[in-house]
Amino acid sequence: MSTSPPRPPPEHYTRFPIPLVGAAVLLALLIVLTPVLFVSGGAGGTLLTQAELVVDHAPGSANTTFMVRGAGSVRYAEIDFGLNASYDPSAPPTSIVWNAWTNSSDSPGVVLSTTSFSVAVNVTVYYQPRSGPMVLYYGVVGVQFSGSSLRLIPISSGISTPSGPIPVTSSLLPLSISLEYLGSVSGVPPP
Repeated sequence: MSTSPPRPPPEHYTRFPIPLVGAAVLLALLIVLTPVLFVSGGAGGTLLTQAELVVDHAPGSANTTFMVRGAGSVRYAEIDFGLNASYDPSAPPTSIVWNAWTNSSDSPGVVLSTTSFSVAVNVTVYYQPRSGPMVLYYGVVGVQFSGSSLRLIPISSGISTPSGPIPVTSSLLPLSISLEYLGSVSGVPPP
């Protein structure tokens, strides 16, 4: 009985078909990431704990509303919100005097509203992860309302806002501004 030598596999044959490899990779990602999607909080500096300042001015309203909240479901150790109701954009940032402070502890967020046309807001958010040091998010923003539009001015570094006026009828509003993540720090930087 003669045996023929084994034939090499055809050129189009692979041991790992691409569709099955892709499905396996997607399944592995889902297994790894799914628990993170349902756990509130997490490590400081992650997407789930990112602090945001939301700015809104409804059409026909006299109020500009500010909300500090997390991008995910998170409770912050402390939120300090300073307001200057007579902000002058031509003045140096170090001359801003914070007329009113709102402080909240063990809170998922803070909401404030003002009828002032030109304000500056100073937001400091402390987050305490389940393990590790307390971390800080920070931002200072000027907001001017004139007629039917808002203009946002980043005063502190590390945050970005749209340039130019934003009509209050725009789909950009309410606008979320990510606060700067400063990590574990002992104090708040000046604007």
